[in-house]
This record gives sequence, C-alpha cells and structure tokens, in this order.
Amino acid sequence: MESLSVDLLANIFSFMQIKHLALQERVCKLWSQILNNSFTNNIYRKINLRNSSVQVPLTWIANKINTHSTYCLSLSGTRYNTQEVANLLKEHSNTLVHLNLSFYNFKKLYKSIEVNSLPNVHQITVCEAKLSDSALSIILTLPKLTKIDVSHNHLLEGNAFKQHNKPLTKLWFEGCENFTFENALHACKVSAESLQKLGIDGENFSTQQVCSLVSILNQLSNFSIPFADWMENQLLSDLKGLSLEFLKIKKAYMLEEPFLVDFFSCDLSSLAYLELSECNHLSTSVCVQISRTCFNLKTLILCWCLNIFDQGIRSLVTQCKSLNYLDLTGLKFITDSALPLDEGIYTQLRFLSLCQCNEVSDKHLWDIQYSFPQVKIMNYYGEYCENWKPYNSCF
Repeated sequence: MESLSVDLLANIFSFMQIKHLALQERVCKLWSQILNNSFTNNIYRKINLRNSSVQVPLTWIANKINTHSTYCLSLSGTRYNTQEVANLLKEHSNTLVHLNLSFYNFKKLYKSIEVNSLPNVHQITVCEAKLSDSALSIILTLPKLTKIDVSHNHLLEGNAFKQHNKPLTKLWFEGCENFTFENALHACKVSAESLQKLGIDGENFSTQQVCSLVSILNQLSNFSIPFADWMENQLLSDLKGLSLEFLKIKKAYMLEEPFLVDFFSCDLSSLAYLELSECNHLSTSVCVQISRTCFNLKTLILCWCLNIFDQGIRSLVTQCKSLNYLDLTGLKFITDSALPLDEGIYTQLRFLSLCQCNEVSDKHLWDIQYSFPQVKIMNYYGEYCENWKPYNSCF
C-alpha cells in the first residue's frame, strides 16, 4: 500500500461504500488525510447508509455534512435512535436536498423535526415509516419540496394533500391501500402541469379512476402501477401519446395481447425502463413489437410471463442494443437459442437473470459468462455464474 500514489488511493476509495470509508479513515494518518482533502470532496456529497449493518457514528455523519456540503442523505433501514436522528436534522441539514428516512417510525420523528431546519430539501422518501396524515402534513410544508415518495405507509389516506396545494414533480404512493381516490385526484389536479412521476397502488382504484388521473397529467414521463390486477385495456389507450421514460405495470392479468401489441406500436423511443412482470397475456408477439419501438431500452424486466418463447426474447436482445439490465426470471419455456452468442447483444449488458429458467442449460450460461465476463449472470438457483467452477475440464 505504501507504494501506491495518493491519486490512485483516492481513486480506489471513490469505489468504496460510505460505511467502509468511516473505518478506512482510522487506518493511518495518510488515509485520513486523503479521505478529507479535495480529492475526495465529492465522495461525501452523497451519504448512503441504506440497510447498513455497520453503525457509523452520527457525529461522523454530521461532520461530513458540514465539511463536504452533503446534498443526499439516506438513513433508510438503519437503527439509529430516533431522537438522535432528529437532532442531526435540526443542526446539520442546511445543505441537504434529498433525504431518505424509510423504515423509521416517522410518527415519533416528525414531532422533533422543525420545518425551518430542512430549508433546501427538494425530495424526501419515507417508505414504510408508519406515516400518518398529520406527519405528511408537516412534510408538505417544506418550502422547496417537489418530490415525495410515501410508498407502503398503510395508514396513509392522503388527506394532507387537500390542506396543502403544493405542486409536485414526483408523487409515489405504491402500497398505500388506504390512500383515497379523491385525495389522489386532488393532488394530481394541483400538479397537473408539473407532475412527471406518478406511482400508485392499483388495488385501490378502478381502471376509470386511474385513467382519470393519467389524463390530467400533461407532463407525465414515469408511471408505475405494481398491483394492476384489475386494470382493463382502457389503461393502455390512455397511456398512448405520453413521452414515457419509465413504465412499470405488474400483475396486469386483464390486459389482452391485441391491446398490448397496439400500445407498443406507438412511438416509445424515449422509454428507458420497462417492467411488465406477471402479465399473463404478454406474448412473443408483444415482445417482437416492443423490440421495434422501444429500441432505447436500458432496463427490461419480464418476470414470470409464461407466454414468451425464444423468438420474443431473441428479438428483444438483438434489437434493443442499449440494454444494460435484463431480468427474465421465471420464463420457463425459453431455451439456449433465446440468447445467441452474438457479441453485439452483450456490448452494453451488465446484468442478466435467468432464475427459474429451467430450459436454459448451464453450459450455455457458462459460454456466455466466459465470452462476456463483464455481464453478471444469475443461473436457475439465483447463483452468479462468475462464482462457478467449470463443470467440465474442456472449458
């Protein structure tokens, strides 16, 4: 280590997680200096401790926020004392723009938070935080708030949106089964000219209600409805014409093949993320049509769509040259021929999941991994192929 230059060490540290950097600072004086000088100022601009098992001292976090002007702080899933987190936010949050406090008991936390202590927060994420409407009301008074994710807060009804007519650019409330349509409609009307990202719980609303929300949002580019069990074909008709960049529709058992083909016949060249998991009528024909119009896709997730065969996947991987992430979990009827050993397919690809794809052979997966080592591949059992030992000496 002594022979490594300061520049090289700084570059190595830039790839490490924040929770580990807190420990590296204690190794020696040189490392501490490197981790606190101009080389690494940008490292601490984002402090992400999401689900960290390493309990980084809050005093250390406070110091980094103050000295490096941290703008993004995620404490999601950590186990800090609620009062200590509240004190941190009171005293050291002037530079914060994005705050993630998911899995905290926000009912306790919000009483200790002063709105004027979060003057620059534009985006806040409080998923599974036992959020009440009174706590949401406090959040909505943040002066610069434009993006909010309150997903999986089961008691939330959304009444606070009627008390605060705040235009938003992002509203995400997936898994909030008590969120009423009236409150969702009010929030969307207030943000009709600004809302770009909308995530809703499809189990709560009818197709007509969801369509009425979509129809008033002129700038909508990201749309997510993960529980679309009862959504009918009208939803696809109302999504037509939007310049979508992100689309997630899961468990859409009632969307029929002709309507899916028709929808994907539209210009969807701006679409970068597409998830259609557990859509019963998603077929090879639909996949072929997707490959023709969604050629700029970077992420594609088609888990447990049992009507897709080799031709559909082969069409997608050969036409969508920008694919970076491909999840085909549970596609039981695709075989080796769905993924030809063509260098052009794997140029951009970095992740490929074939979990529970029992007709794709281990030999073929090893051939892909050996030929394109930059791709992380998951096999039938969810194991990464790079960890395998070749099962035959001929490899």
